[in-house]
Amino acid sequence: MRPRSIGKRSDTHSNASEHGIHNHADSRPRRSASATVSVSSENCIVSSWPAVTTPSSVHHRQTAPMSRRRCRCMDATLPPGACVATAIRCVRHAARCVGHIGLAGRAAKARHAPRIHAKELSMQRAVLTLSLAAALLAAAAPALAGGKCPTPKVFAPGVISMPGNNWESRLTLSPDRSLALWAVGNGFAGEQLVVLMSRATRRGWSTPVLAPFSGTYDDVDTIFSPDGKTVFFSSRRPVNAGDPPRADFDLWRVRYDERHGFGTPVHLAGPSTDADELYPSIDRDGNLYYGSNRDNASWDVWRSRRQSNGAFSEGDKLSGAVNTDDYWEYNPEISPNGKTLLFASLSRPGGYGWGDIYRSDKRHGQFTSARNLGPCVNSTADDYHPTMLWEEGALIYLRNFIEDPDWYPDFFIIPLDL
Repeated sequence: MRPRSIGKRSDTHSNASEHGIHNHADSRPRRSASATVSVSSENCIVSSWPAVTTPSSVHHRQTAPMSRRRCRCMDATLPPGACVATAIRCVRHAARCVGHIGLAGRAAKARHAPRIHAKELSMQRAVLTLSLAAALLAAAAPALAGGKCPTPKVFAPGVISMPGNNWESRLTLSPDRSLALWAVGNGFAGEQLVVLMSRATRRGWSTPVLAPFSGTYDDVDTIFSPDGKTVFFSSRRPVNAGDPPRADFDLWRVRYDERHGFGTPVHLAGPSTDADELYPSIDRDGNLYYGSNRDNASWDVWRSRRQSNGAFSEGDKLSGAVNTDDYWEYNPEISPNGKTLLFASLSRPGGYGWGDIYRSDKRHGQFTSARNLGPCVNSTADDYHPTMLWEEGALIYLRNFIEDPDWYPDFFIIPLDL
């Protein structure tokens, strides 16, 4: 979610945009893994399954080292420039799955179980990787040639990016890219903020449904932990059952696994205060970043550290390399390794629009002076809510043309090499 006003600027605009993507007699694997790729000048759709027919014993959890979920390649819609890394990653999973199916086939004691030889597997993997990479590199070249900025494309139009007054905010994708979470609702207009979810299928993203942990109180700014086992978010839900909703947003977390779904949300007492804490993001080491207006109502980026007991510390404000005295900083997005921080800031000198997205890198344990991501990402509109697909090299973010009364925020995606 985005802070409630437009920072230290004389322009009259109090209703700011809200900041804050499925024959047992013969045990022979009949085909190797296959990757299906559809590439156009605008989008790349990667979808892959191990295209094999095997007895059920081969897929049994005790005999197949890789589960069906891990064998499935990510379904994604990405611009061509971001498609190459995604597809190669996809092929590696598919090729690895072929090898595991071969091992499981040999372990199965079916009478006619064949052997898949290492040489054959290596050739299959090489053919899959090289042919797919060549096709995708060729497709990506026009978008990246000549140093021109690739055009941002609406992400999952009509499903996640919905037309009309929906006010989508902060999108997060699970690490395996099978589940998308985001919030909808215009909190500035008194609408309830709820979290929606959609699953990746072969045909694209499924029809959104309400997330099981949301729908009663204002919930916003969901983010998956790097291991995909926890979702952090901001909420006005009461800490104690039976109490009224809070006036401010606190930080919460909820456990998630694909088999059992979502658990019960848990309040994060350490970083939560009587001010707002919004847009959490966490790295692998347990450093939790978020925006807060606790310091004289000025929005800054804060960090809390996970303690040995699993709780989080009260938090420290990041240095002047990220935060400023004269402008607002919010919407932090930290890389899994904790070395690159993206965030949004309002009306900084040298910016391109209302709000821009910035980058700061950690060097020798300290963040360096923030740099604007430039005109390929930022525009004369309001750009905010960065969600970086670090492995794929793509940025999803929100854009809102504030001066256009008929425009509502949508998610955009663009290749971005960080």
